[in-house]
Amino acid sequence: MEGLTPNQILELEFNYIRETAHQAIEDRHRFLNFYIGLATTAGTIALGIGGVSQDANPVALSLGFSLVAFLIAVVGWIFLAMMIRLRQAWHESLTSMNRVKDFYTSNLDQNLGDAFAWDIKTLPKPHRTWNIHFFATLLVNFIASLALALSFILVTHWFIGMAAAIFLGILIWFASMCLLTFVYWYSLKANF
Repeated sequence: MEGLTPNQILELEFNYIRETAHQAIEDRHRFLNFYIGLATTAGTIALGIGGVSQDANPVALSLGFSLVAFLIAVVGWIFLAMMIRLRQAWHESLTSMNRVKDFYTSNLDQNLGDAFAWDIKTLPKPHRTWNIHFFATLLVNFIASLALALSFILVTHWFIGMAAAIFLGILIWFASMCLLTFVYWYSLKANF
């Protein structure tokens, strides 16, 4: 770093921050695709085993499927935490980029502030809804909640009947969707 001018140091810093913001977005795509693939593969394998093992004990088979569904839900909760952290990392990177832009605009003779869509004050909030990150998180929440409800239905229908298990499963799915979406929104809102 010896011999670098302040402008070169700021340019290097800006490029590093830009790369970390880009990486957070890329990681979100990778994690989302991985979770969808994992849930789909686990479901397909479970259905395949269920179709082949017609002589198996139905209670044991139901409990096994329930365990697989519950594990998909738990992995979804972990992925939700990862999606929250990636959104936070993206926002931290954008905040840092805007600090560098603010430094330049306040120390230059020209007014470049009007050239930028965002500055520190107008930067989108990380908990903003109805954007691609929010919808990706909703998809993770949907799959995890559906897996949790399915797990519940597969275990309880032996005790309370299929109709009651499905009704309670739908309530569990809805409550889980609401809770996970609130956790996502609140975790991002609370930190910024």
